[in-house]
Amino acid sequence: MTTRSDKAISIPRNPFHPTFGRSPAIIGGRDVELDSFELALAEGPGNPWRTALISGTRGIGKTVLLNEFEAAAKQLGWIVLRAHIGSEMISELTDVTIPRAFSAIDSAPTGNGRHLTGLSIAGIGGFKTEVSTSQPEPGRNLLSQLQDLSALLMPQGSGILLTLDEVQSAEPAQLNEIAHAIQDLNRDDAEIAFVAAGLPSGIEDLLQLEGATFLRRAERVSLGRLDLETTKDIIRRTAELGERAMTEDAVELAAELSHGYPYLIQTIGSVAWAKARLAHSDTITAQHVSDAAAESIRRIGLQVHAPSLRKVPPRQIDFLKAMARLSPNGKPVATSAIAETMGRKLSGISQLRHDLIYRELIVSASTGYVEFTLPYFADYLNTLVE
Repeated sequence: MTTRSDKAISIPRNPFHPTFGRSPAIIGGRDVELDSFELALAEGPGNPWRTALISGTRGIGKTVLLNEFEAAAKQLGWIVLRAHIGSEMISELTDVTIPRAFSAIDSAPTGNGRHLTGLSIAGIGGFKTEVSTSQPEPGRNLLSQLQDLSALLMPQGSGILLTLDEVQSAEPAQLNEIAHAIQDLNRDDAEIAFVAAGLPSGIEDLLQLEGATFLRRAERVSLGRLDLETTKDIIRRTAELGERAMTEDAVELAAELSHGYPYLIQTIGSVAWAKARLAHSDTITAQHVSDAAAESIRRIGLQVHAPSLRKVPPRQIDFLKAMARLSPNGKPVATSAIAETMGRKLSGISQLRHDLIYRELIVSASTGYVEFTLPYFADYLNTLVE
């Protein structure tokens, strides 16, 4: 028979966060980008980081960096507006998100005669707006609402950060409207910043849109894997937060298995931490990490590899499968060997190679060789049924 104690027992929670979009407990390797963005907000209009495009493969930390940019903006007293992908993205901004921002400032501008008299909003200072109206309210759109919000914030030295995640899934017409609004505000020297994050091919498609000229001058933030020392530091410090220290050989093994890939760092750490907990161990050992490997590789297959293949044409998938059969450990493969395996001439697969590099599923390792961009991609491809 199980009995419960009346006294609450504090049980440490798993400190690793293997969830997309959720910031990890310990963030490392992105200091340069974060410092540059904070400088841009402090410096004023004209700094190229006021418009930034974050790109990288799935699980590399794009949304986490976007979250950190938002936190930095809020710390400086800026209003953060998140645009959400969907058919109602613009109307959600104009009908819900921006009005809520005005409500947070305790006033929405509806005409002339506005003056500041006192308020409270985190990081901006104390002011509130009184409005007297002598004319009917004009039609409102995204640009006009952003202009009004900017005008309200500028006297306080504050501004607006508009963010958009998964930009590759946005409708071109919506992106055009946002682009035109941001460009117009930039022309007026407004305190406005725009940061979008997405897959590399999505970012490239965004830049080809008519009216997105100013985005081509945006700061390009291409995220890659973390270096070994940064990876080990993140794993070590995160484990300590969960009151289960990792042995040094466990840290080394976890870093090796993760390949500096942020999603894997969190996943391997999370599963290893849970393995130690189930074993009633206060220490995470190399054996716990080793036992976590198979489950972690399975998860990256479902959460990262499978989505990466959803819109990939069959012939490109054939290329990837041939590559995986030739190199199950993910090492570089000669393109001539891939062509031979596919029964094609080398010239017959050049376009496939080009397209897969554009999708950032493979990279050129050296002359005549390619390798997978994502860790354990070969493992996943070799499990697919023909």
